Amino acid sequence: MVSDILNSENNLDFKLVGTVNNGYYYLSNGFRFGFSENIVDEIGIDFNHSDSEVTFSMGNKFNNFEFNSKKIHEVLDFLNDFQIKWKAIESLDNNYLMIRLLNKNIVFIFDIYEGEVSKIVKSNLKIN
Repeated sequence: MVSDILNSENNLDFKLVGTVNNGYYYLSNGFRFGFSENIVDEIGIDFNHSDSEVTFSMGNKFNNFEFNSKKIHEVLDFLNDFQIKWKAIESLDNNYLMIRLLNKNIVFIFDIYEGEVSKIVKSNLKIN
């Protein structure tokens, strides 16, 4: 529940975007969680809302891939090289390309004008 996170003893400084019923809470490092009616339904990283250098990486001990500032084709090449199954998903906003990792329901959101990863999110909402 949203109230559990906001009232935790960590005293994190969350900034609300939206309304108290539906929206997102952001930390200054770009971490965010989305909620609806006091239920958390998404967590993720928003690189565009970060005031610090946030790094997200994947791989193994031989090959580590940092997603920050990577172009769309570099991310898709990485996923394909490691045979990570993904699927493009329809978005109402044509400014973004969204892909979903099929086995984890993690969504990568790319800004098509910059051609780079904008957000990485995990949601409990149904995503086709």
